[in-house]
Amino acid sequence: MTAETKTIEKDVKEELPDSTDEVKNVTAETENIEEDLKEELPDSTDEVKNVTTETKTVEKDAKEEHPEVKNVTTETENIEENMKEELPDSTDEVKNVTTETKTIEKDVKEDLPDSSDEVKNVT
Repeated sequence: MTAETKTIEKDVKEELPDSTDEVKNVTAETENIEEDLKEELPDSTDEVKNVTTETKTVEKDAKEEHPEVKNVTTETENIEENMKEELPDSTDEVKNVTTETKTIEKDVKEDLPDSSDEVKNVT
């Protein structure tokens, strides 16, 4: 059996003499590509971490600098809710409330021009 196995292996090597070398070359090439990528992007994970940290910092700063934005949103929601409770069946009047609400939001954004960008970033 052992002699037969060796003969089979020998026959295979004769039929595919370079196959092992080709596999070695592919492996070496793959390792080189990976190494090149690591050299090209050595700090990519750090950069992603920094972006995430920076984003969180911006969000935190925005919340600290403009707490009134949160209050406006809450106030707007309260106005809408109260109007709906007062006028449950009146579609036209509810539409007017929505328009009025949007006007209030627009006025607030004009009063705080930078806050809307920061709110978008927070979102």
